[in-house]
Amino acid sequence: MPDDFSHQSLRELLAIHIAVLEEIQDRGLSRTRGSLVGELAERIAVTAYGGELVTAGLKSIDLIDDRGRTIQVKARALKLGVNRIYAFSSSRFSWR
Repeated sequence: MPDDFSHQSLRELLAIHIAVLEEIQDRGLSRTRGSLVGELAERIAVTAYGGELVTAGLKSIDLIDDRGRTIQVKARALKLGVNRIYAFSSSRFSWR
């Protein structure tokens, strides 16, 4: 696979993108073809808190920990050196 994608057509780039997402899903690292950053963050949260991931796509909840708490995971990838604050769309938190 080339290191420089600047000469690839959009069609070729999309084919590579889809193939990578399928391989990641086949390896059991992703449940959907959605945000890979979010999927990996959810798996890290399960490792940290224990518990299980809920059904993909469930609103405002990503996992239930070993103590029965519901947890919503937020993650994003930024270029190195970029530091922006994220405004949550919902402020309904349970701080238990």
